[in-house]
Amino acid sequence: MAQQVVRVTDADAINPAEVSIAINPKNPDNIVAASFQTGRTPRPHASSYNYVSMDGGKTWKTSPVEDPKGLTQGDDAVYFSNDGTVYHTHLSFV
Repeated sequence: MAQQVVRVTDADAINPAEVSIAINPKNPDNIVAASFQTGRTPRPHASSYNYVSMDGGKTWKTSPVEDPKGLTQGDDAVYFSNDGTVYHTHLSFV
C-alpha cells in the first residue's frame, strides 16, 4: 500500500509542536493526537489541542482543550488504557 500524507491540524493552525499520538487497542481506526499551538486571542500564548480520527487517520477533527483559567498549556501526552479509554495530560501554568 502506498503511503499518503494527511494534514492532521486545521489549515490555520499556528506552529503545532510537541505532538503525542496514540492508537486505540480496542479499535485501531480510532487514533488520537495532541499538541500545543501558538494561540490566538483570546487563547493564551500556547494552547493544547486534540485531534481525533475514527477512520485510521484518513480524516481528523481538531478541538481545543478547555482552558477556563486562560493558562499557558504544553507538553501534551495522550494514551489509551487497555479498555479503550483515552487520557490526555498536559502542563498548565501562568
